[in-house]
Amino acid sequence: MRKRYVQDPKTLELIEVSTDYQAPAAPLVIQDTIAPYESPASGRMIESRSARRQDFKRTKSRPYEGLEVENREAQKHRAGIETKFEQQVSDIVDREYSRMRNERPSLFRKVGD
Repeated sequence: MRKRYVQDPKTLELIEVSTDYQAPAAPLVIQDTIAPYESPASGRMIESRSARRQDFKRTKSRPYEGLEVENREAQKHRAGIETKFEQQVSDIVDREYSRMRNERPSLFRKVGD
């Protein structure tokens, strides 16, 4: 016959239990409601956590997490903008080079000539 074991949370030892043993349910954690406030991003009244999440999504914002995190996020944002700008410049240069080469091939000489 098959045996079943559970670990004692205090002693961490395995204890044999019956096959129909059901672990006690974990305590239910209910978060307290938030106090109503006016959203600095949208100006709307926020009266629940779901309204807060929707306001963050609608305004493309996020909760304030402290100066260190905010500076790190700002740096990521700037790096993303810089990368996008560099890609746009590269695309423009490539496009214009191809256009000029097609319109005025006499300005470009072949390597080895």
